Amino acid sequence: MEFHLNRGDFKKWIREVWNYKELAEKISKIEKLNLKGEQLRTQIYKAVSNFLEFQKREKAAKTNIEEYLKKLPPPPEEHTYELKMERRLKHMLEEQEGKKKKDREQYGSSENSSV
Repeated sequence: MEFHLNRGDFKKWIREVWNYKELAEKISKIEKLNLKGEQLRTQIYKAVSNFLEFQKREKAAKTNIEEYLKKLPPPPEEHTYELKMERRLKHMLEEQEGKKKKDREQYGSSENSSV
């Protein structure tokens, strides 16, 4: 372990492959302690375990929020109507823009053909 730690293999792997910058920084701090053998293994194990536990709690919190949002009732009817109208208006505007674009392309192509 000392060989790979001293070469920076662990922190590089953790940072570049797993993209866990915080854990890589913790491993870098452990590296500076110049520990050997069982002490080194224990510190790395603690750092990784604590980090993974933190990740698990964060994921659980995110899942709880998503589950809560799914349980919320739908918006009141008046808001639903407003949302439908907003979507219709956006669709109409997109259609209008599409027609304008076609007209510009057609006008531009007929202008070029008469030259």
